Amino acid sequence: MDNIAVVSVNKNKYSETFIRNQISLLPAHIHFFYGGYLPCFHNNGKTFLPLLFSDNLLNKYISVLVKNINKNILVKAISDYCIKNHIEAIIAHYGPVGLNMIEVSQKAGIPLYVYFHGYDVYRSSELESYGKSYDKVFKHATYLFAVSKEMVEILKNMGASASKIIYNPCGADTDLFKPVDASVNPPVFISVGRFDDTKNHSATIRAFKLVNDQYPETRLKLIGEGKNLSRCRSLAKELCLSNKVDFTGVLSHEEVAKEMAKARVFVLHSITTAEGDKEGAPVSIMEAGATGLPVVSTRHAGINDIISENETGFLVNENDIEGMAFNMMRFIENSLLSKEMGKKANLRINEFFSLKQNVNILWRAISSKKNN
Repeated sequence: MDNIAVVSVNKNKYSETFIRNQISLLPAHIHFFYGGYLPCFHNNGKTFLPLLFSDNLLNKYISVLVKNINKNILVKAISDYCIKNHIEAIIAHYGPVGLNMIEVSQKAGIPLYVYFHGYDVYRSSELESYGKSYDKVFKHATYLFAVSKEMVEILKNMGASASKIIYNPCGADTDLFKPVDASVNPPVFISVGRFDDTKNHSATIRAFKLVNDQYPETRLKLIGEGKNLSRCRSLAKELCLSNKVDFTGVLSHEEVAKEMAKARVFVLHSITTAEGDKEGAPVSIMEAGATGLPVVSTRHAGINDIISENETGFLVNENDIEGMAFNMMRFIENSLLSKEMGKKANLRINEFFSLKQNVNILWRAISSKKNN
């Protein structure tokens, strides 16, 4: 069986289920590297550095210290690991990770594939720190994966060769998120995602307030956590919505699927932040569509690719809270609209945005070079 290294910043971040999902379906033995843009750890918590055995707090500190003092020591250790374990390809998630894995790829003689997801091509601070060096990634990587069509064009404009870029949005697990008839569900709006600036939960809550004033039986369920959670709780209280908005915190993937199956509409008010940060292509919207939920969201980055406007959902301009509320109310006034749009959404996700398709495209790209 093939040995593949998958590299990411985090070990098990709840908002990065798309990485774990890819790992579960790739037809290879996966060696998972994590712990920063240049990984310090692999697999079940072992470090790359000799004499250190786990990612406990002390070893994390030592590994980071070594990386900061002499990066070459860690690069050599990772390269040696790759050679010893016969790694045949490296998949690096996020541009800065790809940049840091170039030396490992070169030393070990292993092809590098780099996945761009969102903040790595949009956020000004990331571009200031790493963007000027992306030309090295573009030159060295065998293929570059982009999760939205807009991102494909951005990578081209940054200097990447069109022949190296593959449009491949991370997909929904259609075995877990199965279709329901959303029209028979109670008037519950649901949103899934970390509470950060790009997802703008405050706008969603304000839109829901306009809906709930007209339809007091409606509820809003917000799944996730993040830096803006406490602010959103305060906003809900300020708008007298404390008993109408449910903040569930982080739920397992299986629990999210169950909650989606009980809702009528998925909502997400994504925006471009002051720093230029944007979404990539939100997997939660794909999961909602796979569940048979219509979506009310914004005309934003990869959302434009996922939603067939006026067929699988309604889109409004960023920060158009009244427009969002108007479209949310359409599903209250006509519950059958959820059934009609939800059915189309399910078909669209299964055809274009499934996890299986995502992994197949990724594996074909790796296999095409391996077999040459």
